[in-house]
Amino acid sequence: MDKRVSLFVTCMVDQLFPKVGMAMAAVLEGLGYQVDFPEGQTCCGQPAFNSGYRAEARMVARHFLDTFESSECIVVPSGSCTAMVARHFADLFHKDPAALARVHALENIPPYIERRRLVRCGGDHLARMQYPIGQSGAVAASRDLI
Repeated sequence: MDKRVSLFVTCMVDQLFPKVGMAMAAVLEGLGYQVDFPEGQTCCGQPAFNSGYRAEARMVARHFLDTFESSECIVVPSGSCTAMVARHFADLFHKDPAALARVHALENIPPYIERRRLVRCGGDHLARMQYPIGQSGAVAASRDLI
């Protein structure tokens, strides 16, 4: 395996759809990635952020930064959680230059896994690969992997 990825399963996947996280790991491993699961992960802070609890969201976001700081690449099975990290962490830390620098360091992490080859993971796993358009995050196309 030539590259390590860190899987952020999100609180939604962890609590409601754990098979999605396991299927993601299987697909990524099938694509040749070494999957890392930082055990300290919890949430991106989106529920608190969307409810107006900025201080609480900031605490959770800081924990996310601590947990994934050494990750080479972070894979997230949720568009809204990805948007929280990619777009709204900067809002949370705009008055904290040190934390904001850590947020901007995430911008150097590749935004998606490159298309490599199709794999079968066995069982009933179904995965969908999306192909973003540049840095905008808009989806150009998607297709079933399995």
